[in-house]
Amino acid sequence: MRARLIALGIALALPALAAEPPQGGTAEQDGVRIAWRYLPGEAPGLGMLEVEASEAATGAPLRYDRGRLAAWLQRRRAALPEAELACSDKVKALASQGIGRRADIDLNAYRLLTLNTDGTLAVINPFVGLNNAKLESILDLGGRPTAWLPLPERLEAWVVLADPARLVAVDLHTRRITRAIDLPEAAGAALAWDAAGRRLGLGLPGLAGIGLLDPDAPDQALQVLPGPPPLGLFAEAEGPGLLALEADGGVRLLAAGGTDRRWAVPGRPRLVRWSPLGRRLVVATEAGLLAWIDPEAPTGAAPERLRALSHPAQAMALLDGGRRVLVLGAGQGSLVDLASGAIGPRLAAPKDADEILLTDRFAYALSAREGMARLWLLEDLRQGRDQPVDVTLGRPDPGAAPRIAGPAQAVAIPAGTGLVAANAADGMLYQYAEGMMAPVGSYSNYRRAAVGLALLDLSLREVAPGRYRSPVRHALGGAHELVLSGAAPRFALCAPVRLGPTPGAPPAEPRLRPELVAVTEAAPRQRTLRVRLRAREGTAPVEGIPDLVLLAFDRRSGWQARLPLREVVAGEYETRLLLPGPAPVELLVGSASRNLSFVEGRLGPLPPEGTP
Repeated sequence: MRARLIALGIALALPALAAEPPQGGTAEQDGVRIAWRYLPGEAPGLGMLEVEASEAATGAPLRYDRGRLAAWLQRRRAALPEAELACSDKVKALASQGIGRRADIDLNAYRLLTLNTDGTLAVINPFVGLNNAKLESILDLGGRPTAWLPLPERLEAWVVLADPARLVAVDLHTRRITRAIDLPEAAGAALAWDAAGRRLGLGLPGLAGIGLLDPDAPDQALQVLPGPPPLGLFAEAEGPGLLALEADGGVRLLAAGGTDRRWAVPGRPRLVRWSPLGRRLVVATEAGLLAWIDPEAPTGAAPERLRALSHPAQAMALLDGGRRVLVLGAGQGSLVDLASGAIGPRLAAPKDADEILLTDRFAYALSAREGMARLWLLEDLRQGRDQPVDVTLGRPDPGAAPRIAGPAQAVAIPAGTGLVAANAADGMLYQYAEGMMAPVGSYSNYRRAAVGLALLDLSLREVAPGRYRSPVRHALGGAHELVLSGAAPRFALCAPVRLGPTPGAPPAEPRLRPELVAVTEAAPRQRTLRVRLRAREGTAPVEGIPDLVLLAFDRRSGWQARLPLREVVAGEYETRLLLPGPAPVELLVGSASRNLSFVEGRLGPLPPEGTP
């Protein structure tokens, strides 16, 4: 069914610095109602795309899983309505992401963030073809980092810096520091984000209590909730609240509703995780004791269950929605069934493994000191099989500090096809395909040693039922086309949108101007066509275009032919066209390498036979 597109005027309260007007529209297609709006940002070149999807008949919100909703922005070029593709065909072409099909602005991509020992935060774009152009931006934080907490869903990161000791907030959209708070010290800092309570937790060895901060209240000072200095702070998106581990064995829960409970475990607690399936806290001590705690139990209640692992705990991760927990330490590993407490299998892990990364199919035990990772198929672990494979992660770094509950050194790729790992000794990021033992790609960190790596997913993210949002950054303003696509239920929507100008942006390369030099009859219904292109009027023809293609089509019958054009003399390209019969044929040329679309490369109608 053809989509009905209705332009809407949207009245919104916008920041004073916004230079672009808000834009929006709605469409109904096959029972799906789609509403979109583009909101300008506070600075030129920034904006936000919002999309709402609902059932047309009932208005009920439609909730798409991650990756099932896609968006692109394409610069609009010379108009040729007859040659325009259908919106669904544009979606197919952009989704295939082949050569020449990548959108001008791909809102389904991601960026890699590295926090570096030199006090910089680098943003790397892995989708740029030239390696020396992948560094999208770099921010000098003004100090040596000791802890950080990236919050991609909020497009922000919080970093604790030394010399001077400060806590700074970084806006990952504008790539600038938006807030700085002086601290008494920076060494040994811990950060956690309580999503339910919308508050940031800060722990310092010399701070008697837990620092709490509302990031959405810039005028509010850091508040301290009295208590022992925490060994570590933890919080999970679906967890019961902010969790603090204390040196005397204390486990403290600060719930969003104001509840403050405390329990104790034997030994010194090191790690804690929340099991959504079991609705329990799982605490691991340094000596390797697991404790199950009911978050609804009163203060002082004993753990429900204790289980000794026979090895220390340096890294811990939950599998299968919290049904199992994997614990590593001192070259050993244990997979524990949280329902029964049974251990199996026992694993041999890298001696200095201090981080676990889980993907859809594999578990990785990472060791920066040894420059390696050991991986297991999750299905093997579920079946009690220990069949590991070792992967080299670059040069070993024997002096690397332990990363127990610290910044990540590896992240999973959103598509679920592998991971990216940072190697501080090499100053590089290495990409691995799922299950492969050698890197399939690499990105330079520009000789900087990364202490932390994070992935900034820029795709449409659900912020409320049926409402999705994606940040937009653009270097060139002007007329664009928004291409939206949904799967299950399926829709395809295309609409014009105009992006405001960006001061200081490089001027667009001049569009190549094609011209038909000659048409000769080689045989009945065969024509030899010669074409040349110029960057501007009066300049020499452009030579050496390897992928110039001629598109010939009959707009009435739908017949078309695509033929490669070969350079026969300097700046002139030739091909032979076999016609289907007497019909008015339109001619266009395109080149992916020169960013020349068929719409821009219109030659016009094929001259009738006998025309000189």
